[in-house]
Amino acid sequence: MDLEPLYWVNFALVLIVGLVAWFLKRLIYSLDEMMKKVHQLEIDVAIIDSRGSYPGATMYIGGWGIDPVHGTLAGFVANPDGTHHPYYGAGSFDSTDELVTGSFQFYAYYVSICSGRGCGGTLGWHYRMLSGSTIEDAR
Repeated sequence: MDLEPLYWVNFALVLIVGLVAWFLKRLIYSLDEMMKKVHQLEIDVAIIDSRGSYPGATMYIGGWGIDPVHGTLAGFVANPDGTHHPYYGAGSFDSTDELVTGSFQFYAYYVSICSGRGCGGTLGWHYRMLSGSTIEDAR
C-alpha cells in the first residue's frame, strides 16, 4: 500500500487546523483589544460640574476630583414648560477629545430657598441621574 497520499492528506489537515487555530487566536486577541478600548463603566458615582460654564463641563468619573474629563453638555436645561416644576429629561456629555461620552436620564428639580451663608451655588436647577444612564470610555 502506497502511504504517500495519506501523508499529503494528513499534512493538509494539520495545516488547515493550524491556520484555523491561528485565525481564532488573532480574532480573540482583536476582540479583547477592542473591549479594552471601549467599555461601559460600572460606577457608583459620576459628578458633572458645570458651574458658570454651561455647556462646558468637567465630569469626574468615580467621585469628586477623581479622573476629570473635560467636555460639553447637552439637554441639561430648565423645565421646557417655563416653570420651576420638577421634570424628567435626558441629556448627554461629550468629552473634548471625543473619547468619553455619556447618555443620561435625569430627574431635574429647582432649588429656590437658601438656608445659611455661601449657598449661592445651591440655587437653581439640579439634576439627579437615574438608573439606565451610561458612560462609555475609550481612553
